Amino acid sequence: MTTEFGTLRALLSRIRENGQFSDLTVRCQSSSFHVHRCIVCPQSPFFDKAANGDFKEAKTRVVYIHDDPFIVSKMFDFLYRADYDDSPEITDDPAAKSETAAEDHDAANQEGISPTERIAQGVLSWQWRRAQINVQIYIMADKYLIEGLKDISKRKLDSNLRNDWDDCGFVAVVSDVYGSQCPPRSDLREILIKFALRHLGTLKGFRQFDDVRKDHPEFVYELSTALIERVIELEKRPCQSVSRSVPVPFVRQTLSHFYCRLCTRTFDSRTSLRQHDTARHSWCTDCGRSFRSPKQARDHRLNRHDGF
Repeated sequence: MTTEFGTLRALLSRIRENGQFSDLTVRCQSSSFHVHRCIVCPQSPFFDKAANGDFKEAKTRVVYIHDDPFIVSKMFDFLYRADYDDSPEITDDPAAKSETAAEDHDAANQEGISPTERIAQGVLSWQWRRAQINVQIYIMADKYLIEGLKDISKRKLDSNLRNDWDDCGFVAVVSDVYGSQCPPRSDLREILIKFALRHLGTLKGFRQFDDVRKDHPEFVYELSTALIERVIELEKRPCQSVSRSVPVPFVRQTLSHFYCRLCTRTFDSRTSLRQHDTARHSWCTDCGRSFRSPKQARDHRLNRHDGF
């Protein structure tokens, strides 16, 4: 079955690329996409109504839309292949640009450069453009009523945030999701709040994070609501007697217990907490730095704190 599906997907990919047997043209700015109604319309009520209703597009078989052609292309990739590549648009020298961005970002993380310094130096993960692309694709999927595309864009964004964390990139994505282009109360907000809670340790001292909270009060409201829910959850745990004078999740030690501020696990010693933060969250407990991998976090502890 897998082989048969792979063969079918390869066939659909070919007719997507060459436009053979196309019976519908979608024009977007200077780009034209030659697609097939039998593939596009069943997955998108928007195109179904445009191509088969009482509109002139049903007669001319030409639909005009006003979007970013690069994102539109990825939308059609999904309709034909059930997936899309969230790689950024390449200009100039793609290999050099990608390699340089990756090397600069690795160096910045390895040396412990702060997010503010990274912005000043123009060093920002090339991977974070992927996150912004997935937000744009979600917005387009919502516009053209393609539920499957919304689902996969959410999963890809979650993967971006989980595997390629960067404070600077996260702030940019918050602006995209809580901006006027994104549908209100989108499912993406829950994803952002989840990761904001995990990384409050570095975000709380980041000036651009202060700016984005001022610009987007709905983000502040939803983040504070999540924090309240976490406080209530901790207070319900009988073994965790949390001091009410200190806000959670910034509580690190109460009586003989130590807490992970990212996942609220409890430890009996600071050493155990440090080991957990390093291995699970690529995080330095003592100076509040976030790293790209557990190895970088361990190397940092050995060099700056003589281990655990």
